[in-house]
Amino acid sequence: MPSYTASATVVVNLAKASSSASWVPGAPNSGTSSWSGVGTFSDYLVFKGFGFAVPSDETIVGYLVDYQIQGQPDTNQTACDKSVQIVVSPGVVSTADRATGTTYSNVSLDHELRGDALDDWGINLSSATVNAAGFGFQVSGQINGGAVGPLDLLAVSAASMTIYTSTGSTPPSLNHPQGTVYIPGHSVRTP
Repeated sequence: MPSYTASATVVVNLAKASSSASWVPGAPNSGTSSWSGVGTFSDYLVFKGFGFAVPSDETIVGYLVDYQIQGQPDTNQTACDKSVQIVVSPGVVSTADRATGTTYSNVSLDHELRGDALDDWGINLSSATVNAAGFGFQVSGQINGGAVGPLDLLAVSAASMTIYTSTGSTPPSLNHPQGTVYIPGHSVRTP
């Protein structure tokens, strides 16, 4: 199964109507984007500008987003991801949300993966769409419990994305213990 992996070259804050904190974007993959302050959840931090070059004769079958996240809340609080979505183009996102609510500590950056080789996030996109500069993913964070102060922090860095494709008329296949593999957008295949 062909795949294409790239790192974000652009990181921006996207205001969210119901949020209470803006991200302070760092340099893509070399700086840390963070937010802190009064409130419990953040705007979206958008990663884009991946520079994909997926050929037009390939069918996209899965998306994997990869980022590092670190929470630095007070001892009576927890920090977690609130939303992780594919950004199809500016202002258009997947309805699928891969946030898990995992709690992040202030010990080290946690490496997070969302999606996989056969997770199409409920969207059917063309190579032209994923190759565009506005394509990417967005993350929103949340701090729970107690009053949030200026030292409470959630940080995200080192974002990349992998796009999985199939070529030609043969659908991608995987060995599965139960014998039948369902692949979005393709016929059923038994090993």
